[in-house]
Amino acid sequence: MKLLLKQKVFSWFDSYNIYDENENAIYKVKGEFAWGHLLRIYDESDTEVGLLKQKVFTLFPKFTLRIKDKEYLLNKEFTFLKEVFSIDDLDVEVKGDFWGWNYEIKKHDELIARISKKLSYTDVYEINIKNERNSVLVLLIVLSIDALHCDNGGTNG
Repeated sequence: MKLLLKQKVFSWFDSYNIYDENENAIYKVKGEFAWGHLLRIYDESDTEVGLLKQKVFTLFPKFTLRIKDKEYLLNKEFTFLKEVFSIDDLDVEVKGDFWGWNYEIKKHDELIARISKKLSYTDVYEINIKNERNSVLVLLIVLSIDALHCDNGGTNG
């Protein structure tokens, strides 16, 4: 499954549209005013399918990810040269390249998605997901990475 996440140009809060390979909008993301980033993912029928909430006042960045009724904690690990994130409860690891433009997401050491940031006026990510059932989790991870880069002025944090 291939998705394209595009940030909306003129928006007071973080807003994104997510498109499938045929350029059909299948999800939308709406940001809300809060301490730290607070984003909600909605499907085509305007049903909330995911939530991202940044934890503030932490030594290393952390994000609460909610899918259905379950919450997970995404942690940015202390590393040099590359970005690494983890979700311990799911045995998920996210590794980025030096520039913070390309990422691989693995669950139980098996690749579940590849993310590539495209050069564009706004933030655009191409996301290749092996199994559609992981799509909301992967989107929440991508949104967390983008939020972190936004906080760091576009650098890889």
